[in-house]
Amino acid sequence: MAFDWSTLAVFGAIVTLFAALSAILTITIRATFKVSTTRAAAPIIGIIAGLSGASHGFGEMLQGNVTPSGIVMNHSSQASSRSAVLIAERLS
Repeated sequence: MAFDWSTLAVFGAIVTLFAALSAILTITIRATFKVSTTRAAAPIIGIIAGLSGASHGFGEMLQGNVTPSGIVMNHSSQASSRSAVLIAERLS
């Protein structure tokens, strides 16, 4: 399997955007409420971790009770497309 540089670039861009958003929100909260950086950054990191955990859990739930063929489980492409279809069906 060849290494896909475009996937790495997209992942890097997403991480950079989250870091920039987190920094901007931390500075804003710190200036508005006059609190330490730790008290300003902790809720932001918690919200990001909670949302990413919830989306990961939804994908795992859609995967079902299957035994993986090896150490690494490939679930992102199938779960993402199935979850998009399920959400679209529920909304319509």
